Amino acid sequence: MSNLEIISQTHTGVAREVDGQLQHPLTISNIALTTPISHDYYPIPLFSLSGEVGRVQPTLHATILARTQYAEEIIAFVRTNHPNILALSAPQGTLRILQETLKKLQEFGPENRPQIILGGSLPTYLPNIFFNEFPDLPLTIIGGWGEVAFANEVKEYSIMNPIPEQKFVIGAYPEHYPRQDGVPKKGEVPFNYARAEATRGCFWGACSYCLRPLNEQQGKWKQYDLADVTAQVGELLRLGYDGYLDFADEEPIGTNIGLFANILDELINLRKKYSKFTFGINMRADHVISSNSERQRQYDEFLQKAKRAGLANVWMGAESYSCSHLEILHKGQHITPLTNLAAAKKIDSYGIKVTQGFIPYHPLSNWQELLEMANFMEPHALFLSKILGAPFGYMRVQYNTPYEHAIRRLEGSTNYKLLGKLDKNMLTYECKYRDPSIGLHAGYMRIFYDWINPYLKQMHVEALKGNRDSQDNLNKLRAIVLQLFLESIKQLEPLKDSLVELKKQQLLILEKYKIEIGNGNFGINTVKFDELIQHHSADYLDKFM
Repeated sequence: MSNLEIISQTHTGVAREVDGQLQHPLTISNIALTTPISHDYYPIPLFSLSGEVGRVQPTLHATILARTQYAEEIIAFVRTNHPNILALSAPQGTLRILQETLKKLQEFGPENRPQIILGGSLPTYLPNIFFNEFPDLPLTIIGGWGEVAFANEVKEYSIMNPIPEQKFVIGAYPEHYPRQDGVPKKGEVPFNYARAEATRGCFWGACSYCLRPLNEQQGKWKQYDLADVTAQVGELLRLGYDGYLDFADEEPIGTNIGLFANILDELINLRKKYSKFTFGINMRADHVISSNSERQRQYDEFLQKAKRAGLANVWMGAESYSCSHLEILHKGQHITPLTNLAAAKKIDSYGIKVTQGFIPYHPLSNWQELLEMANFMEPHALFLSKILGAPFGYMRVQYNTPYEHAIRRLEGSTNYKLLGKLDKNMLTYECKYRDPSIGLHAGYMRIFYDWINPYLKQMHVEALKGNRDSQDNLNKLRAIVLQLFLESIKQLEPLKDSLVELKKQQLLILEKYKIEIGNGNFGINTVKFDELIQHHSADYLDKFM
């Protein structure tokens, strides 16, 4: 096993008295748990945690930021370096490495164990799993936004205040800007691209499928000061991240377009020195298109200025092109299929790339909804194939979301069981589809999705890096797969009352598009798809029907 991948490290300071309290320097190891897919993501949580500790206790602690996919690397590091605090950031998908790490730490003698602090979605939402499974570990779990709580825990430990063996702390929005600290120079550690923040939270906060931070008030949203945001971007540029940067905000415009418009002015000035700098943001469709003429003028001016400032990518959670589906998702009255389409076309008209999230399949889908979607999308299929992040996708029923509660209410009123077991690793439920004919269709389409999606993702990453061949292949492949989606719905809807005929026709359609992709010089292995169909169809269908 290779050594733990160190992102950055600082040296320890000296003990000092502050407000009558002696603060001792600590060694803090802050480690991001990753997966093969997420390993090269820019770990903004690590940097903002380090920044808050540095703000509260500047130049006091030795901090090591690292990332890994393997528990063995963490354990070897702890044995060698003996950190006072071991902080593990555990997002969805990292349950195995987290449990393996804690299990091995439990084998350490009490005098050799670091104080352990857990953060991220897994410990936030399933804290009792870790408290119950590892009762002897000195374990603190921080739920929700963690910077302030983490810095407070570090401070308490440094002044030798007694800390309970195990406790759960609910995090809070950082009132100060979550400045990043410990960011290495570009090239020292590979990241897909750098990230920064201008806001924290979501002004809307009502989408039925969204897993919100713990104890968050709906619509809680905070904008940070212009000077802090531009200072952070400027620092990243000076560190060499002068290509593409992504704003990690859920929606930076929110209820006040003015602040981000002011940020754009500063970015325009920065581009005079860093001419290659571009950036991306998340936007709602109703922050691009409005029925109010004055507001539309503001939105148009914003996009024009954003283009000059280097806006290259807009990420938009369109999710659906069906009115009834958008209502189920609680996207808001101003988000309609027409709004989603018009917003994408407006952004595209400025030469800005737009990528829309698209999750047409969900357990409560019905054929009328899908047919409405297909009929609306078909005339615009070529354009949509270029802007949808995936030609079709699946809504995951996440733990403790309004959508989960809606399904439980349906189960209670019909005695028809849909929800299965909770996948604790991903915080999602197995969930069958209410309509068996849609479950059959969605199950077979999922096989195709799982076969083709890794290729789409890789092409997308390469395209973001400027690879034109990857972008061309991505556009061609998306167009083929979107046509598969539309054709399947239109041909299968009349067969919804006969599962035998529906299955037969679905397999014929899938075979047709598999052959087209195989002949398309994409370098895609079609044998893998055949193997999935032959050996795993029953497993797939069992999840949907």
